[in-house]
Amino acid sequence: MIQDHKMDKVKRESLKLWLMRRYLLALSCIAGFIIVSQIMLHTHLDSQKHIATVVNISGRQRMLSERIVKLVHWSLNSKSSEQKDRYIQELKDSLPMFKKAHEGLLYRKEQDHLSGHNSKAIALLFERLQPYYEQLLQNAACVAATSVQPCPTGPIDRAAVIDQSQRSFVSVMNDIVFQYSLEGDSATEFTVMLEYILAALALLLLVLEYLFIFKPTVSLIDAQISDIEQSLVRAETAEQNARQLSQYKTEFMSNMSHELRSPMASILGFADEILDTEEAHSESRQAAEYIKRSGSLLLNILNDVLDISKIESGNLLVEKERVCLFSLLADIDVMFKQRAQDKGISFVMSFDYPVPAYLFTDGLRVTQILVNLLSN
Repeated sequence: MIQDHKMDKVKRESLKLWLMRRYLLALSCIAGFIIVSQIMLHTHLDSQKHIATVVNISGRQRMLSERIVKLVHWSLNSKSSEQKDRYIQELKDSLPMFKKAHEGLLYRKEQDHLSGHNSKAIALLFERLQPYYEQLLQNAACVAATSVQPCPTGPIDRAAVIDQSQRSFVSVMNDIVFQYSLEGDSATEFTVMLEYILAALALLLLVLEYLFIFKPTVSLIDAQISDIEQSLVRAETAEQNARQLSQYKTEFMSNMSHELRSPMASILGFADEILDTEEAHSESRQAAEYIKRSGSLLLNILNDVLDISKIESGNLLVEKERVCLFSLLADIDVMFKQRAQDKGISFVMSFDYPVPAYLFTDGLRVTQILVNLLSN
């Protein structure tokens, strides 16, 4: 039983360690998948977060080019020098913004909150746009007298040149804005598709964890519970068998004690008859006394056996009665005096008076206790 208990304890510890490892693996897979998914989504969204800004600046570039063309016309056709100066000043203020926005879109400068990079299609569109941009910027700067390059001289219709450059610039810029919007929509669709893929992978991960972690764990727990239930049934059966065997033993001991008491009582009766006969020789009387003492001792042993069977069956009762102390001790003296003489030791019983003559107790149990003590 002890060996089985140790084996069960080892099995429980092994099962506990196995379950901890399985659950740790499951939690690690889920946590790792969540972290990787968040990193992927964050990286993708971070790369696309400036698309709206790029589209807004691109749209503003078209309006700013139209504003520049209008300011050029107003400054060239203005009859009032004061109005002309005001238009020229506005043109001077607009050109740096136009240039900064163009360079920001072209090179995607971080300081302009335009991080990232242009796609190959947008880069090709900017190559188409560049001549129109430079022509528009150069001629507008000449009108505003801010050009760092020498302005062409001679008869030239700068307004017509700027108009043509601006129309071509706006046409290509429309294509760029459309391409930015198209790429933004594609990025949005990709984000949605990525979310669906991650959701499908999450479901697949849960299915795999159910098949390879949780289901085997449940099966193992069911098997352990079944083993425990079978162990309980076996233990209960063994307990019932032990109780039944104990009952059989108690009944056997009780029956055997009663069967032995009858012939023993006859032996003690014959010994008493010999002692009561006056014609008996001294040797016969001595032998009868020895038979009586030994028979009484054997009878006490039988009583002890019977008491043990009663204790095991839970039927031992203590019967209190009025017992003569001197008579009880006299029986003890007769029982052990000859045995002490046979062993060459003295056996003396003395009293330290005053001693009560009677006790209210179970005389048989007291006799058994004294016999056991003196026998040892």
